[in-house]
Amino acid sequence: MADDIAIAALELRSFHRPGERFDQRRVRHLISHPRLVVRVAEKNGTVLGWVAGFVWLRGRLPWGRVYALAVDPHARGKQLGAPLI
Repeated sequence: MADDIAIAALELRSFHRPGERFDQRRVRHLISHPRLVVRVAEKNGTVLGWVAGFVWLRGRLPWGRVYALAVDPHARGKQLGAPLI
């Protein structure tokens, strides 16, 4: 699960305050959670962004909630957020 290391490093680059970012253990938990959808944006093997969210398809109307989203500071402004979500 190499993505957990890369995503934790991305979180460190993206958020200056410790309370704002997820550490590797929390990222690993989110990746392995059965009800979460996790997407990663990469270029040349480097993680530039990631998103984790719940998707609920039961019932009359599907819905979801974004739980985590980060884009590398050097990749901001390159329209990565919309495709991730």
